[in-house]
Amino acid sequence: MLGLITDIQNGLSKRFRDRANQIGITLSRPQWGVLTTLTGRPGLTQTELADLVGIGRAPLGKLIDKLEAQNWVERRPDPEDRRVNRLYLVRSTSSIDEPTQSISNQVVNELLEDLPESDQLAFRRALEHMHRKLGFSPTPAYMNYSYSELANLDVAKSEHG
Repeated sequence: MLGLITDIQNGLSKRFRDRANQIGITLSRPQWGVLTTLTGRPGLTQTELADLVGIGRAPLGKLIDKLEAQNWVERRPDPEDRRVNRLYLVRSTSSIDEPTQSISNQVVNELLEDLPESDQLAFRRALEHMHRKLGFSPTPAYMNYSYSELANLDVAKSEHG
């Protein structure tokens, strides 16, 4: 089953990257996740960010190197601990927020569109359950995918009862 999940994750990332590249956005899904996480939490250490986005420190370091090269992120020395760098956005992500969220929603919706609504809801709940059991905090902003209008209804239901 883990192999199946890995294949799906890789396929989703490739589709996201291909679609983003078509409209001139040269970010992968993990890069976008890092940017949106830093948007709400400037000054994180690489270790803190790795924990939040669920990527190992070494792979995250390479990802941050690429984001630095694209002038999205910069490392700044921690004033109290010179061994530590803190991460900050160099520029706003507002120009890519809507298109990247739209691409993410489209990719997921295309894969789930032929499943009955009840299966879509059960699938989402199962994913959220596994996410929590793995120790992740509530769903980060970059993971607020939608299963068309169905997901919005489900979120509204859980907030009100």
